[in-house]
Amino acid sequence: MCVSILFCGRADAEQVLGFRGEPEAVARIFREKFGIPTVVLTLGAEGSLALADRLYRQGRTHRVEMVDPLGAGDAFAAGFLCGYLEEGVQRGLDLGGATAALDCTLVGDAAFITRDEVEELLASEDQEIRR
Repeated sequence: MCVSILFCGRADAEQVLGFRGEPEAVARIFREKFGIPTVVLTLGAEGSLALADRLYRQGRTHRVEMVDPLGAGDAFAAGFLCGYLEEGVQRGLDLGGATAALDCTLVGDAAFITRDEVEELLASEDQEIRR
């Protein structure tokens, strides 16, 4: 096995590979076709999900006034890997979603985001990001 964790956007799965259907079904296609243990599918404003030992969904999504989406996928992957290594798949989805959302409020593909900002967003009752 070459890939332990696969990150893919739902639109990319459909446009590039022709994998269509509900997000859970698309994640299962990746798992069955390629034998990937952890498949993470990003869903844009709908958040993300992961198929690993079971199906996981991002805990909540964040409303963003989009400044620049460039780098959001990389920011998500970085946040996911951090959370995954610390506490597992669910924490990875939650950190990844918050990091990507914060990244969309910045210009450019370098996410100058602190861990404190991510944790503050996750702890906030409000889903809207204000900068």
